[in-house]
Amino acid sequence: RYGWGYGLLFCTTSIIMSFGIFNTIAAIFIENTLAAARVNTVMQKRQRLLDRSVFSQKAAELVQFVWGVHKVRAQAKREDSPEARMHLLNSLEPMTEEDLLDAANLQITPVFFDYLLGFREFKTILEELDISE
Repeated sequence: RYGWGYGLLFCTTSIIMSFGIFNTIAAIFIENTLAAARVNTVMQKRQRLLDRSVFSQKAAELVQFVWGVHKVRAQAKREDSPEARMHLLNSLEPMTEEDLLDAANLQITPVFFDYLLGFREFKTILEELDISE
């Protein structure tokens, strides 16, 4: 009664509307999934930081690394090559009680902090402790 043009227009409109509705449903599903993943990541990080043993271990690693770099830097003023610095850093012994007392008085200046940021290991420890640079 209305002709083939009306049928074509009806079918085209129905297909476009169906794609639009399915696209909206898929977008909502993906958005909710990504939001849940973000919340899960934040909760895992918070839980990890609340775990005292993990936090203590990472903080100890940070202190030992900073102290080691400080000692190497003091010794490397005589030996200025990067190879010598890396050799000194790799050959450091565990901190002694005297080192811990000295480390408590260590002042981290902006220049020294920038120097520390040059080490990939330092950045990794900061990320694990959720400390921004």
